[in-house]
Amino acid sequence: ANAKAGYVIRRILRRAVRYGYTYLGFNEPFICKLVDGLVKQMGHQFPELKKQQTLIERVIEEEEASFLRTLATGINLLDRVIAKVGKGGKIAGKDAFELYDTFGFPIDLTREILAEKGIGIDEAADGGIVISALQVVEPGVSVVVVAVPFVEAIISHFKSLRKTENELNFTK
Repeated sequence: ANAKAGYVIRRILRRAVRYGYTYLGFNEPFICKLVDGLVKQMGHQFPELKKQQTLIERVIEEEEASFLRTLATGINLLDRVIAKVGKGGKIAGKDAFELYDTFGFPIDLTREILAEKGIGIDEAADGGIVISALQVVEPGVSVVVVAVPFVEAIISHFKSLRKTENELNFTK
């Protein structure tokens, strides 16, 4: 889930998967294989690890497999965009948003990869769409978009909009 502790755990897991994929060449789930060692080390202090080991391994493996597919697609597409701008350049904000919106490739990960390559995001281009942070959760739950001065295209599918000083909150 994209809420509270589950969201934080998912982000940590995805960051580890990304580093395993990018720097260690892991193309298949690998973190799930570490659960057995964790249970052996910590199972006495946390008996729920032993009781739920199979479930924990399965959930982590499913999340890894899903994110590895997203990662492979997203990195491939991002590499194509990067090839057009070169080091020191900026990719269009719409390209970063499209990676997220169409392919589920997290904007924070796009930023991280671009920064590693000395590239930025031109957030003021493309009709003024500026994406500083974007968190989308289940329909009917608040969606927060920070620093998006031109949001008509994004919010046209939403029923209500409430603007505060630094953010827009809207629900579907």
